[in-house]
Amino acid sequence: LIVPIGEWVLETVCRQLAQWGSGGRADLRLSMNVSARQLRHGEFSGAIKRALVRHNIAPERLELEISESCAAHDDASTLAALDEIKRHGVMLALDDFGVGATSISALTRLPMDRIKLERGLINGLPDSREARAVVSGLLGILHELGFISVAAGVERPQQLEMLRGLDCDEAQGFLISRPVPAAQLEAFLSAQRMLPR
Repeated sequence: LIVPIGEWVLETVCRQLAQWGSGGRADLRLSMNVSARQLRHGEFSGAIKRALVRHNIAPERLELEISESCAAHDDASTLAALDEIKRHGVMLALDDFGVGATSISALTRLPMDRIKLERGLINGLPDSREARAVVSGLLGILHELGFISVAAGVERPQQLEMLRGLDCDEAQGFLISRPVPAAQLEAFLSAQRMLPR
């Protein structure tokens, strides 16, 4: 059922992006998780393109998150599917990097925009010297390769502060917000605009 469910999710995400766009929030990007089965399904890339056109959405506002375990297969069909999606202008993120078997050299073959460091790597910050060394090293490599770095599972202010010091580009986690419905997210973002920088 993952293929029809994935198409329903894609349609829901694009509808929400269109709603935000018509409400003056065309700056928002939405990410959705994609399974290996969806990637290998011959119609997925076409479904993405049709949904973007149907809802009149700029492709860079949609981001597909691919799990590290899916990317670790590194097979020709997966790479071809990712390349085709990338040609549409859709953003790609590698999720949970650091938990699976993807090698650093594999990153050079994957057409990703963002690499999301898995929460286990972030948990040890800021106290563990080993965690600081690993995260710092990975962030340096990601920046040298031209990726946007994202720290997942940020739950403490000290973690966020250290990640800022290590030049991590983006962060997500309960410290920033718990998952919320779309209407509540709009209120959250409006409140953030009112905060002093």
